[in-house]
Amino acid sequence: MGQGNWELLAEWLAIAAASDFEPAFPRLRDVLTSVGRMKYLRPIYTALGGSPRTRTLAREIYAAARPRYHVLSRRVVESVLAAHPA
Repeated sequence: MGQGNWELLAEWLAIAAASDFEPAFPRLRDVLTSVGRMKYLRPIYTALGGSPRTRTLAREIYAAARPRYHVLSRRVVESVLAAHPA
């Protein structure tokens, strides 16, 4: 996927996450478990902090994706998750 496409996908997923749009949940899971760039992780995880259901989803996805993330990405995602308690 070209860089511009990732930009659009990440933006769309952030909007979908903030809207608690359940049909996007599988794609959110796919992207967050396969992409480790903070440029994409931070806005999507932040958007997932908006509702209890998406916060739960964010924690489930992060638990699966954590081993694949760089240590700095882990720290940032963990700080985003901590800002949105369960």
